[in-house]
Amino acid sequence: MRDRPCPGSVVRRDAPLCTVLAEGADRAEVLALLETHTARLRAVCAAKKIHPEEALS
Repeated sequence: MRDRPCPGSVVRRDAPLCTVLAEGADRAEVLALLETHTARLRAVCAAKKIHPEEALS
């Protein structure tokens, strides 16, 4: 992954978060790797999600 925001940065909903890259032997492998990397990124983001009011305290 590239273009990650700095720690503590606020990313607006639906704004790009980062660039996800993958290399593979063929198109199918690349698409599968992109899906895996993207799912991992989504899981990390979901695990760190907090309510906006909690961020103010």
